[in-house]
Parts: sequence; C-alpha cells; structure tokens
Amino acid sequence: MKYVFLAVIFFTCFSIYSQTFREVKIYVPPVEGSGRTEADNSFFFRQIAYEVISRQNTLVRVRNTSDFILNGKILSVNEILSSEELSNLYSNLLVSGSIMEYIFLLELFNTTSNEIIGRQSIIYNSTDESAAELVSIMVFNMLSVIPEIEVENNWYNNRLYIELKALWAPRIYTSEYQSIHWFNFGIGITAEYHFSDFLSLDTGVQFTQDWVVISAAAGNEERDLILEVPLALKLVIKPVNFAAISPYAGIFYNYSVMNKTRPSDFSAFAGLEVSLRAGPGMITINPRFSFDLSISTIPGRIEYTRYMMQIGIGYKIGFFPKNN
Repeated sequence: MKYVFLAVIFFTCFSIYSQTFREVKIYVPPVEGSGRTEADNSFFFRQIAYEVISRQNTLVRVRNTSDFILNGKILSVNEILSSEELSNLYSNLLVSGSIMEYIFLLELFNTTSNEIIGRQSIIYNSTDESAAELVSIMVFNMLSVIPEIEVENNWYNNRLYIELKALWAPRIYTSEYQSIHWFNFGIGITAEYHFSDFLSLDTGVQFTQDWVVISAAAGNEERDLILEVPLALKLVIKPVNFAAISPYAGIFYNYSVMNKTRPSDFSAFAGLEVSLRAGPGMITINPRFSFDLSISTIPGRIEYTRYMMQIGIGYKIGFFPKNN
C-alpha cells in the first residue's frame, strides 16, 4: 500500500508541474517594407523564425491558430521623415548627420485583441552578423514579456474513455452466520461515455470472487467467481487542470461463472472516482459501496445478503475529442 501511495504522489506532482502549461504559439508574417534588396526581407524573416523556435515556442503557419504575432517591417529614413507620426515615433533615432539608412521595426501583437504588447527597432545598414545578433536580442526581449499560457481545463474532454483496473473488494455475508472475506481481489474494464461536459454513463465488466462461509465448521464454505456488469451515472467535476472528481451511482447485474452460488440478480452501488492526469491518460482511484437488491443463495443450503466494498486503481485513456 505504501508503494501505491508513493506512485499517486509522483503522478500528481508530474501532472502539476509538467502538464499545466503549454508552448506559446507564434505567427510570423512576411516582413513588410523594402530594404536595399529583397534579401533584406528574407533575412529578417528567417532570423525571427529561428529565434522563435530556438526559444522553445511553437511557430505556426496560420494567424488564426496563434496566440501572438511577431510582425517585422523595414522603414527607410525617407519614409520616416515624410510621416509626422513616424518622425515622432523615431525622433530619438533621427540624429543629424547619421549615416543610417534603414530601420527594422518589430512589433508583438496579441492575436485575440490585436493589441500591441511590445515594439522595438534597430538601425541597420547591412544584413550582417551584427544585425542578426540585434534581432536575437529583440526577439528575446519581446518573448520575455509573454506570460506562460496555462492549459485550458479540457484534458478530460473526450467522448469515450476506456479504463482497465485492479480491484480490492472485501465482502460481508450475513445469514445465520456472518462472515467477512477481506482478501478478495478482481479485475475490470469499463467504457465511459460523456454525453455532456458534466455527465457520463459508465458500463463494462468485472470479475470478483465470492467466498461464503456457511458455518464455523472447517470446510463448510463455498467459493465462486462472479461476473458483474455495472451501469452508472457519473457527475464529472474538474476543479483543476490535473484532477477530476466524479461521484456516481448505479446498479450492476451479477452472474455466477462457476455456478456454485446464485447471487442476487442486481445490486445497487455508489462511489467516488478521483482521476489524476498522468501521461496520455489518467490514474483513477475509485472507492465504492454496494449491496444486493434481493436475497443471494447457495441452492439447497443457505440464503444470505451481501454488503460489498471495493477500491479500484486503474488507468483511463480517452478517445474521440469533443468538438469545441
């Protein structure tokens, strides 16, 4: 049990610190304006794109899929002097007698609001190594003001989930003689369909054991393997980006595989599933309580009722993302 606890802590920490944020998506359009040659535009475009990628951001091809836009523009001195707005903007760069001829302007836009977040410019006469170094500094300064983007709370956002789980399922049998079977284990596989953001239907199959002690006499007992087919309605609550809590209730059908006992046809159950994001899916911890809706029997011997506890630990993977 100690190792299970440590594993849960590990995957919880992994989820919090490794999967809460994502890379920023940057769109870099072709550089506007005219320099000495068309090669100037290509030079600045390549430098911007290289710096974006080298700083662990995602370079996207379409503006609408981006978070931010890095827009480059080449301006000549004549353009600046002929525009009052540009002259005021670059008054600190226009020094009398300067031999500079071109200014490279880089602006950072928020794609959603189209707001300018940052603006920097450099004077250049040729696209050489020093110009490349200055562009590197500009892009670094621009990207440093971008906040980390937290992943939206949609990690648990598929239509269908398949889960494989191991079960610890102690049971209490009540008749003239009451017995408890603590060391009862099983396995299960479930399919969960999310028909809304907050509700899902869960079904599947699982195998558990029955070990009914009829009396205190040695050997006066019966063992069986029970196939259970549950159907549950779940409420899905996602309070944070790495965990979900799902209270649920339902019924399951019982079938005796070995035909040693005749369990109640149906049992009712309720429980609480905790899902912790880990890798491509999630670890689940699932305690529940159930009881028979009718009498179970060992034909020709005794009648009894069952009260069943269960703790399942499994791994769940989703398929078919919901359309946002």
